[in-house]
Amino acid sequence: MKIVVTGAEGFIGKNLCTFLEEDGRHDIQAVGRSTTHEDLVTYLNVADFVFHLAGVNRSDIPGEFDEGNRDYTRLIIDILKANGRRTPLMVSS
Repeated sequence: MKIVVTGAEGFIGKNLCTFLEEDGRHDIQAVGRSTTHEDLVTYLNVADFVFHLAGVNRSDIPGEFDEGNRDYTRLIIDILKANGRRTPLMVSS
């Protein structure tokens, strides 16, 4: 199974990736801050499942919560919909 994990550099994402890799039955695409938009699109277009764990939880910058949470989630959904994907998506923050 091809699994995308956003927020893979955070505490929960890092541990989830480790757990899934140790299981050995999955192809894991870890998405972090350095992942390009093009790579994100590529990963989502072949994903069987998405754990969307990325998000902003502390910020002093106005608008960063909206951008890092709402807008990024919308981007992921839009990419999946644009390619007719009905990929299960688990969202958490």
